[in-house]
Amino acid sequence: MKNNEMHVFSHLEEMRKRIVITLVAFLVAMIAAFLYAKPIYNWLVRDLGDKLTILGPTDILWVYVMISGVFAIAVTIPVAATQAWHFVKPALKEEERRAALGYIPALAVLFAAGIGFGYFVLFPMVLSFLKNMAAGQVNTLYTADKYFGFMLNLTLPFGFLFEMPVVVMFLTKIGVLNPVR
Repeated sequence: MKNNEMHVFSHLEEMRKRIVITLVAFLVAMIAAFLYAKPIYNWLVRDLGDKLTILGPTDILWVYVMISGVFAIAVTIPVAATQAWHFVKPALKEEERRAALGYIPALAVLFAAGIGFGYFVLFPMVLSFLKNMAAGQVNTLYTADKYFGFMLNLTLPFGFLFEMPVVVMFLTKIGVLNPVR
């Protein structure tokens, strides 16, 4: 009983270590992205034509935090995947270890591809459609908070959605999913 408890506690300690490393990577990436939030903001609104509006003094801060958060997530995905791999590595066979390690770079690439698809393809189409719906009926004035909130709600899910093939392939490779059943 005592041995088993120690075994469980050592696993929990290892998990805590991996989570802390991931959170530190996220915070470092978020701080680094926050330093470049203004140029990123300017690049993201370059095609808008009009300046965005803020309704309060902290609105721009929250927009910069949203932008920094998305970039931090993108940078942290490979770190989190590597930490998860290190945590489960002792339980995997050699073939499964190699397979899992090979999927980690694909996670980052596919997340970026999903964000790119959402931003470059889907977002302009949906925004144009919504602008055309409102044309002539209302005066459109976008706040920075609503604009970036809409952009993130439209693009961020595609980043995660594009990762699904890698997740399914990995789970199939280690036997958790079976395509035959």
